[in-house]
Amino acid sequence: MTLIDFNNKAVGQLSKKELAEVAKKDAAQKMAEGYSSALDLTVMLRKAAEYIAAYVKALDSPAREELSQEDNNEADRIGAKLSLSSTGQRLDYSADPIYSDLQNRLKEREELLKLAHKSKDAIFDQYAAEVPKVPIKYASREVLKIRL
Repeated sequence: MTLIDFNNKAVGQLSKKELAEVAKKDAAQKMAEGYSSALDLTVMLRKAAEYIAAYVKALDSPAREELSQEDNNEADRIGAKLSLSSTGQRLDYSADPIYSDLQNRLKEREELLKLAHKSKDAIFDQYAAEVPKVPIKYASREVLKIRL
């Protein structure tokens, strides 16, 4: 089964926005043609996405090596700009006892706020202050879960 036609230059020249538009159009066309199941097609495409992610990961090291040979570690290929960049250093804030204490107190406060939101009665913290009922920042929504 061929997932990608590497000889199809038209797909390689599309921008990210154009790829999204083509994908939406193709999905609508597939359903209009009476494809048997949107669920089956979704599962097949999720499997293809897993395949592509593993493929890209397998090419990561040789691609970085190839790019490191380019001027300034940058290149333009098939309508995309490639460059190497460092992810930078990450400090271990947890090594600071004050930071760790503040993090723990924040977690405790979050738990109190969750409890206050669910409770019909007033909730008070260790300082005898009433814990406010904070508003919902994001409403929940239904998502399609697929386990492969």
